[in-house]
Amino acid sequence: MDESVLKHVGQRIRLYRKSHHMSTEQLARMINKSKATVSKYESGQITVDVVTLFDIAQALEIAPYQLMDYPMPRKKPSAPAKSPFDSSDQLYLYYLFRHNVYSSVLKLGPMDENGSPAATLFYDVDDSRNPEECSCIYTGRMFMHETVFSVVLNNYHNPVETALLNFTIPMRKSPVLVGMLSGLGSSTFLPCARKILIAREPLTVDEGLLEQMSIRSDTFREMKRDNMLYIHLD
Repeated sequence: MDESVLKHVGQRIRLYRKSHHMSTEQLARMINKSKATVSKYESGQITVDVVTLFDIAQALEIAPYQLMDYPMPRKKPSAPAKSPFDSSDQLYLYYLFRHNVYSSVLKLGPMDENGSPAATLFYDVDDSRNPEECSCIYTGRMFMHETVFSVVLNNYHNPVETALLNFTIPMRKSPVLVGMLSGLGSSTFLPCARKILIAREPLTVDEGLLEQMSIRSDTFREMKRDNMLYIHLD
């Protein structure tokens, strides 16, 4: 065992023993060990077996993990997966609701230590050039992988409400990705999911876009068969 681990455990034993105003001799008696053995535990000279560790924790009126809170060495994070939208820090989302097209803007911020960028969703905007003028704001993070990416968001004004964006990255690079937005309906507040498009540039609303946003007819057969909603990439 690494000496630094033994010393850390020993320091914790000494810390909690002294906080209880307990002498080495008193602790030794409580765990049926010699004073010399307890001193060696505290100095990290010898290993503390599991049973004795639990006995010490019980004598000191603490949980065993409080003696073993040694910081594990952090693994070097692997290189984050590359965004399908390259270095774009603003993305545009579109969905169809009751034959009307709605758009939102997703802004990406600094990455955390794991390579996940901060994300702010300006939901239901009238003008993508002024996304702050929206019906609702969600904040969270984007998580990227080789074949999928997701965005986990919370309503800024009501953190209880969570929204989840899921997209599958196709083999061929595409300027528009098809995915799913799931969360709570804004009017009914019932769990719901909708098909959604995301793009690096604003899209022109035309017949082609309307068809792409619409749920395919065979999707309903799949739902009836599997009791599950699938969002197809085409």
